[in-house]
Amino acid sequence: MPIDFKPKLMFIDFEFATYNPRGFDLADHFAKYAYDYLVKSPPYTDLKKLASEKEMFSFMHAYVEEFYPNFSSEEKIKEANELLKVCLTTNLY
Repeated sequence: MPIDFKPKLMFIDFEFATYNPRGFDLADHFAKYAYDYLVKSPPYTDLKKLASEKEMFSFMHAYVEEFYPNFSSEEKIKEANELLKVCLTTNLY
């Protein structure tokens, strides 16, 4: 070990350590919009902070554009809509 070694604390998010349905991580991303750690009682959320469907679609479309740059515009929209549907139904699990 180098003399100037400084250990770092690393957190592991086991929530995503196993297989999850498609869109689960994206749904969790949006669910965390509503978390409000200043709320004093359960469920510790403010649902007014949730992203709108339009905002979620915009995010999904940017996500698809980044990962599938060779998709046509129609394919990107179709894929973003599919991700959005999965994301919106993930809370049923």
